[in-house]
Amino acid sequence: MKGIACNDDKKQGFGLYEIIASVIIGVTGSAAVCQAGLSSNEVPLADLVLVGVGLVILSPQKNTVEETDSSLKWRSLAGGIMTGLAAGIKPTEVTYGPAILAAVLVMSSDRRTRMLSALLCLAGCAMGFFVTYGWWAVHLWHQTGNPVFPMFNEFFHSNWAPASAFTDQRYKPKTILQWIAYPFFWLGHKEKIVTEPAFTDWRFALAMISCLWLVVHLAFSFRGKGPLTVDGRRKIAVLAFSIVGYVVWIRLYSILRYAIPIEAMTGFLMISATRDLLLCADHKSIRTPVMITTTALLVFLGLTTRYPGFGHNNFSKKTFDVAAQDVDRDSVVLLMGRNLSYLAPFFRHPENLHFVGMNDMMEASFDYFPGRTARMLLTSGRPIWMVEPGDPGEKDYTGLLRRFLPDMNVEECHDIPTALNRQKHHDGESAVIRLPRLCRVSGGMDR
Repeated sequence: MKGIACNDDKKQGFGLYEIIASVIIGVTGSAAVCQAGLSSNEVPLADLVLVGVGLVILSPQKNTVEETDSSLKWRSLAGGIMTGLAAGIKPTEVTYGPAILAAVLVMSSDRRTRMLSALLCLAGCAMGFFVTYGWWAVHLWHQTGNPVFPMFNEFFHSNWAPASAFTDQRYKPKTILQWIAYPFFWLGHKEKIVTEPAFTDWRFALAMISCLWLVVHLAFSFRGKGPLTVDGRRKIAVLAFSIVGYVVWIRLYSILRYAIPIEAMTGFLMISATRDLLLCADHKSIRTPVMITTTALLVFLGLTTRYPGFGHNNFSKKTFDVAAQDVDRDSVVLLMGRNLSYLAPFFRHPENLHFVGMNDMMEASFDYFPGRTARMLLTSGRPIWMVEPGDPGEKDYTGLLRRFLPDMNVEECHDIPTALNRQKHHDGESAVIRLPRLCRVSGGMDR
């Protein structure tokens, strides 16, 4: 951020205070804070993307256009690799492929360098993605016929699932006004907007206003002027990355935790817009007004931000401290929800068991290969056990199981001690929640 914000012209460049404030605003946003320490790995992946953006925008040479252009090609390749690595680890990061490409296109001063840098950036994205995802894509292709199964199955038509996208559509904008100004709908502390818990955060709304001002101001201020300076290109590159990233993000997902790289830029965008606005007002010295405005932003955001509470467990010596479970050899073990697969390795001799996930994917694939396979296992005469989730907020899939076993009965239940379910903290309050339970299921052997 310091490299992006600094400028030889003290009237144009950020001071140390503004640089620190930009970083603080970016890293204390709702997306980053609520994901810190969670196993969803959004923060490390965002770090990879931001390193890639930094490689594209920052140059080890002096701030001349020619020297910056001379290394842009290889910086674009490296930035693309970082973004591709992140996308391969978790494909939701593909959002930032077009965003970093937009930054590359802005940074070059001539057409030849621009096109070559863009091609190298795309090649880098592909290389990074292949390194971290390639082996898994090949495995999924051979196993299911879809290298990104179950997503985008409307294109690959795997016989394991219906021809559907299988991306989470719950949080996308519902009206034209939401599509235009979605961040302003995040200010009412409501649930199920762009994330499950309720939250309030002005960062994206203020950043949207800042982007609108910067685009208009840049369009008029550079009309009829000579080539952009390196610092001018860096500023526009951050703007291009943020805008393109946001547009792709809202189109594909609209899920808050996937927007950390954009959120990291919000402080820079707000303070840049403030500086430009004060410069347009022809202040002789903008240092003091900028410091006052920046301080007001920090205080305002600190007082108004209400973070989404996903719940955090206490620290422990062992993350997966699960008591070993004994079931009959060759049993079918039903995991009744999406968040229970971590328990499978803690069954004794899991290689001799048949684990079946009873969740929304099985519900959608009831008449396809997974459903047929589950039906065959459940009516084969094997002993059947089920693991019920400990979280009362989990969806109940008992109805789905009854579609396979209409006359099922549940008996012999006992808790499964696990560190992940002992205690969770929501909004500063601790609450002991129910442990997962292992139960025997009868009613399937004679079918």
